[in-house]
Amino acid sequence: MDLTRLNETLRRRTAKLAATERRLRRDIAQRKHSAASLKRKEPQRAQMLKESLQLQAGLRTLARRVLAVQEEERTTLSRELQDEVVQTLVGIHVRLLLLKKESWSSTQDLQNEITGTQHLVSKSARLIRRVAHKLKVQ
Repeated sequence: MDLTRLNETLRRRTAKLAATERRLRRDIAQRKHSAASLKRKEPQRAQMLKESLQLQAGLRTLARRVLAVQEEERTTLSRELQDEVVQTLVGIHVRLLLLKKESWSSTQDLQNEITGTQHLVSKSARLIRRVAHKLKVQ
C-alpha cells in the first residue's frame, strides 16, 4: 500500500510539474514575443519622441513670437496715445492760456473759444476710450 500511495503522489506531482512547465514555456514564449515587439517598436518610439521634442521647441518659438508681437503692439499703442492725446491736451492748454490772456474780449469770442476747447476735450476722451478698447481687446 505504501508503494501505491507513493506512486499516486509521484503521479500527482509529475502532473503538477508538467502543468507548471507548460505555464513556464507559455510565459517564456509571451515574454519573448513582448521583447521582440518592444524591439520592433523602439524606432517608432524614438521617432515619436523626436517629433514631440520638435513640436515643443516649435511651441516655445511661437510663444516667444506672440509675446514679441504683443509687446510691439503695446509700444505702438503707447506711441499713438502719447502722440494724439498729448497733442490734443497741449492744444487745450494753449487755448486756455489764450482764454486767460484775452478774457477781456467779447462774450461771443469767449464762448466760441470755450466751445472749441470743449470739442478738444471730447476728442481726447474719445481717443483715450479707443486706445483703452484696443488694449482691452488684446
